[in-house]
Amino acid sequence: MNRYTGISLILLRLIIGWHFLFEGLHKIHSLYTPKPFSSEIYFRESSGPLGKFMKGFLPDPDAELLAKLDEKSINTDWNNTVKDFSSSYQFSPDQAKSADEVLEKNLKTATAWFKEGKKEIEIPSPDGKSTGTLKINYSIPQWLAYYKSKLEELDKIRADDRSWYLGKELDKARIAATRADITKGRKELTDEYDSQKTALTSDLQKLLTAEQKAKSLQTPEKKVGFIHWINLMTILGITAIGAGLFLGLFTRIACLGGIGFLAMTYFTIPPFPWLPVPPLNEGNYVFVNKNLVEMFAMMVLVTTNSGRWFGLDGLLANLLPSCCTWDSEPKNKSV
Repeated sequence: MNRYTGISLILLRLIIGWHFLFEGLHKIHSLYTPKPFSSEIYFRESSGPLGKFMKGFLPDPDAELLAKLDEKSINTDWNNTVKDFSSSYQFSPDQAKSADEVLEKNLKTATAWFKEGKKEIEIPSPDGKSTGTLKINYSIPQWLAYYKSKLEELDKIRADDRSWYLGKELDKARIAATRADITKGRKELTDEYDSQKTALTSDLQKLLTAEQKAKSLQTPEKKVGFIHWINLMTILGITAIGAGLFLGLFTRIACLGGIGFLAMTYFTIPPFPWLPVPPLNEGNYVFVNKNLVEMFAMMVLVTTNSGRWFGLDGLLANLLPSCCTWDSEPKNKSV
């Protein structure tokens, strides 16, 4: 190997290492912001074989919302809220009686809202053109029916085979527009639901004494979901891979980790022409995308000793030669 090839391989390692390291540090920083990193959106938009597997472990916000917006579920949720207040603040018999009255009143209001409540919402123009929106007074059942129709429409677009024949850009725009309608509807329905529940908690707060108000409401702890551990492993993994490649420390192990990570990202959202294009996709790819290119670049790096040429692996090899034989290059035998 000549000198310029070695320098090129070292630069390649440093560039890929910087890419991974900066991504990891950025995700760590996001944990201290209002919008922490989550791979949930990435998996939710995935269409590949690995993505379909991961979706089975993710909560479905649409299904959760529809499950909440049910008369029986509202009754259960309202009752549980009163129980949480009663147990947290240790209601007296008089307070418990008043809480039952508050519950009954708010349940009637919430039930009436669910059955007969009206809400003015904006929907896209029915002519299918970008000519603005229409404002319609929908009852909650009508609103839910419209919301469900949008979910069905999105599933139908994704299953449409014409993406393969006529190009994906048409469906990409339709998917983006439909998803925007779903997201908007989900937020508005959630806000309406929360406003009804806030009325209940506000009435319960009025029953508290000054001493009770000094305490905090104890609610059941939420279980840490599967996606939490995926996020944690992703953040720590890409940061460690990036640091290893950039510093030339345990370079081959870092390369193998990077290859595995990039393979998973590739098969989560593969650029296969028969699959729909995800909304956040960059560029136009067919079979080969930047993840695959970077993965093969790391396959080249894993066959070299670039960490010893320029990195901490060389220092370790000199300080602890007996511990670094696994990463040594085979000696040429004379024939």
